[in-house]
Amino acid sequence: MNRTYVGKYLDECLNNASKELNVAEEDLNYKIIKDNHSFINKKVEIEVMDVDLYSSSANNHLNYTEYLTKDVAKKSFVINEDNIIANDENGVKVENGNVVVIEGLSKVDKEQITIRPCEKIKLFINGELCSEKGPYEITQSDKIDYIGEKIEQVKKISVNISVDKMKGYIKVEYKPAYVYKLRDKPMAKDLILKAMKVEEDYPKKYTLTEIKEILRQNKITDGIIYKNLIEACALGNGEEMLIAEGIGAIDDTPNEIKVLFDIGEKRIVNENSNEKIDYRNVYSISSITEGQVLAEIIPGKNGQDGKNICGEVLKKKTVKSRPIKIGDGCKVEGNSIIATKTGRPSSKNGILSVNSLYNIQDVDIKSGNIFFAGGVHIKGNVKEGMKVKSGNSLTIEKNVDISTIVAGGEINIKGSVIKSTVLTGQVDMEKKMYLEKLNEYKDIISKLVSAVEKLNESSNNSKKISELVKILIENRYKSIPKLSLNIITHSICEDSDNNDLVSFIRSKMMGLNLSKIESIDDLRNLEELINNEIEMLEDNMIISADIYIGYCQDSLIKSTGNIIITDKGQYVSNLTALNDIIFLRDDSVARGGVISARGNIKLGIVGSPSGVTTRLEVLQGGIITAKIAYSNTVFCFGGRIKTLDVSSKDIKAYVNKEGEIIIDKFVL
Repeated sequence: MNRTYVGKYLDECLNNASKELNVAEEDLNYKIIKDNHSFINKKVEIEVMDVDLYSSSANNHLNYTEYLTKDVAKKSFVINEDNIIANDENGVKVENGNVVVIEGLSKVDKEQITIRPCEKIKLFINGELCSEKGPYEITQSDKIDYIGEKIEQVKKISVNISVDKMKGYIKVEYKPAYVYKLRDKPMAKDLILKAMKVEEDYPKKYTLTEIKEILRQNKITDGIIYKNLIEACALGNGEEMLIAEGIGAIDDTPNEIKVLFDIGEKRIVNENSNEKIDYRNVYSISSITEGQVLAEIIPGKNGQDGKNICGEVLKKKTVKSRPIKIGDGCKVEGNSIIATKTGRPSSKNGILSVNSLYNIQDVDIKSGNIFFAGGVHIKGNVKEGMKVKSGNSLTIEKNVDISTIVAGGEINIKGSVIKSTVLTGQVDMEKKMYLEKLNEYKDIISKLVSAVEKLNESSNNSKKISELVKILIENRYKSIPKLSLNIITHSICEDSDNNDLVSFIRSKMMGLNLSKIESIDDLRNLEELINNEIEMLEDNMIISADIYIGYCQDSLIKSTGNIIITDKGQYVSNLTALNDIIFLRDDSVARGGVISARGNIKLGIVGSPSGVTTRLEVLQGGIITAKIAYSNTVFCFGGRIKTLDVSSKDIKAYVNKEGEIIIDKFVL
């Protein structure tokens, strides 16, 4: 006959059966038929078999226990595969991720069994969370569960766009999910649990459609590099990769003229270069013969607009090619400019010409003063009290004494200049006259803008700007139409009527087109266009030309280009150049006077041991160098002045970023 017993725990059931049957717990023959360990109701039910056969001497029966194995999500205790516990086993272990508690059969074997939680694992004993490190005493009847901490999958993308919107980058990163499970551990009376991280599935990779939508949300629509994009999505290693690149604008290229003869153009002197320059040969001008090719015309090219990765158009710089202009003594054939006579070639303000050359031995009382439109070649001297004026280049083989020398082109005086004035360079008179017209136009347009603003305020914006402009031009500023027409006419004559200023005047300032003026900003735009045209003319109005002199004393030398001192140097003279002043020889002397350049100054020996004051002037960004400079040499940079207090060598003077004059030197 079998009997059933119910209790919260197995020990309680066995104790009740032992008392009722008067049989020792270890002699009972039973099986567990129900084991409910829910959080609310704990219940164990056993069935004791063959009750009638029990007696106080029935000590040879074995106990059998049936254990339950729970699901993987929450692990509970199980016994060995045969559901039989050996008499000598007693403890707790982790096997295949499960917590297994085994108690011996005899009371002697039932020693205390404890368990200690670990990080990343939430341990539950009979449904209660173990919040401390332990140890926790457990028995075979306790229900032990755990939940491992889980790290979620990572699937993310970041987009980065360069400041100029010309390059786009992405970072794509994939990481799998991880879950912590219990590491297997052998049987122990006091078991310290240990967690291990188990990798789970990776996230799904981004599709090309998803990536394109992400790029669209970040305003990347153009220049996408699909090969890199696909690679970045496939790897997902978190490295930044270029996936879009814009197309830069290509500016128009103007026509160029490649001159095939030496026209004496300036060379920039690099103080840090080891190149040795022979200025005498660099600036020499040769004569050419009839039929010789002077220059080649290299046609310009049209550029193209660009586009950034956000689809914004980048406008190219529109450059209008200047018309090919030729002067006297040459012609254009195809892409070549050819000399039509023998003479000396010249290039002034972009106009090529061949000038006749006037030759003379000496300029004195017998010859009289020389005034010649072309080039002049003086084989001897210019003597006291004489004047020489050349429309082009001027060469004097020997000396100039108490005279005035003026030339439109380069001046080359191979001897000495004593108590004389030497001037070179000229102003383009046509441009000067046009500049005067532009300045007049600028003044009257400025007055028009001010008047329109006042009328617009007084009428409370009730009238269109174009109506106000028309009224003012008809009644107060009547010269505007005539000045506008003059500017258009000049541009047509110069073959440059396609510039922005002329286009604006044609479209909005002539006749009925006044109605197209939409706002005061249109008039301000006109002011800006006029200012740009004035600045360009002012830059190109002066025709640059260089002066070469062997030695000068008590003289005034002025050049629109460079001044090159080729021999002994200068003494108490005033030298002024719009570019550089260069003393070729290291032993040439600059003693007394003022040497002023808008570029750089390069000297040999400055001043004297007796302390003669010599003033050297450049703009703030200029550089002054000298092999030797004596005390009392004055260095001027714009409005800043510094006097050398001790004689030195290997001088380099300049202004640093803080605006201080720095003089690098070695004391003599």
